[in-house]
Amino acid sequence: MLVPVRVRIPISKLYLTPKDGVRTGSLRLFVVAGGEAGETPVRETRVVTVEIPEAEAAAGTGREYVHDVGITLKPGSYAVGVGVRDEAVSVMSYLRKEIEVKTVVAAGK
Repeated sequence: MLVPVRVRIPISKLYLTPKDGVRTGSLRLFVVAGGEAGETPVRETRVVTVEIPEAEAAAGTGREYVHDVGITLKPGSYAVGVGVRDEAVSVMSYLRKEIEVKTVVAAGK
């Protein structure tokens, strides 16, 4: 089953470089899911380029950069960890959450 993971980062917490009306930065996202039996079915790392229009970045407060990731998991209990590293300044943040993936029964069965 494809499980959506939404990562939200306040724009004010990102190091963004201004250039040609846009502020850009680079994030490394880590997603890890560990199951009940100690297996780790998901280990994903990706580098994401963040581009925020200057006007939106200047508005600052309350604005967020949002990145969605889909991870494939079988039914069961998992600890999902998401790490975010700002590549420009080497600042990292991490969040862990317990989730339960349920078996989906198709309609009409």
